[in-house]
Amino acid sequence: MVFSGYVGQSNQEGAWIKTGDFAYIKNQHLFLVGRESDRIIVGGINVYPTAIESLIMDIEGDDYEYCDCVLTK
Repeated sequence: MVFSGYVGQSNQEGAWIKTGDFAYIKNQHLFLVGRESDRIIVGGINVYPTAIESLIMDIEGDDYEYCDCVLTK
């Protein structure tokens, strides 16, 4: 399961929840392949990982070849 529901909201069993994730199932494995939007809402604030990645890539003195923004708890 990728997403079971929103805190404080009851969900009907078997109901669909729109997450914005694009995925497919093959041989009983779930493959996440993208998102409808690159915006992530954290504590009610819109966060755009690509903006954070761009700021990091622009830091002088560091020769980053690749940067990826990952949110964790």
